[in-house]
Amino acid sequence: MKDWLAIRWADIMLRLLWVATYVSLALPLAISGPFNPDEGFYLHAAWRAAEGELPYRDFAFHQPPLMLYAHGIFQRVLGPDFEIGRLVNAGFGAIALLLAVTLAYRAGGHFASLLTGALLAPLPWFATQAVTVSPLGVAAPFLIGTVWAAASKRWMLAGILTVATVWARLPFMPLGVIMLVTIVLKRDWRAVRRYLLGVAIAIMLFVFPFIALL
Repeated sequence: MKDWLAIRWADIMLRLLWVATYVSLALPLAISGPFNPDEGFYLHAAWRAAEGELPYRDFAFHQPPLMLYAHGIFQRVLGPDFEIGRLVNAGFGAIALLLAVTLAYRAGGHFASLLTGALLAPLPWFATQAVTVSPLGVAAPFLIGTVWAAASKRWMLAGILTVATVWARLPFMPLGVIMLVTIVLKRDWRAVRRYLLGVAIAIMLFVFPFIALL
């Protein structure tokens, strides 16, 4: 029991170390990192959504709306501010990193978790992409969370997270097809039902009410 607790505690501390390493790179980049012209477009759209305007009806937007409201809440409360937008995206990056390390641990144990953290956390490219305001940064935690939920056989949660991933970035739509085909090939019909139920719940809670406002 004591050995298990010691290993678990060491694993938690290691994950915190990876997050601290990532944050040490992400914070300076959020303040003074390279500027992507798309960031201004996304944050302006998020601010308009926070002001009560609807994307697609009141202004043009080429992606699903989750990113707008994820950023719009913080822009409404703390902004408008460019650095706030980057810090919010950096937060999504930290969640994605933690989920990736957790998924690696489930798939391959301590070595896989250690390798994943060592490859991602100290990588300037990862931190730069994470802090850059974009739908991809918002979608990343939901995407990794979908894979983690599927690996954990939490099929209803996987269905909900699949919709959230697509609701953040449309090119991830094939994810739902891949997930469903994978489950069907296993002939696990209970898992298929639970996955589709999760998809249906997410669509009814988030997609249909938004469409009704347009």
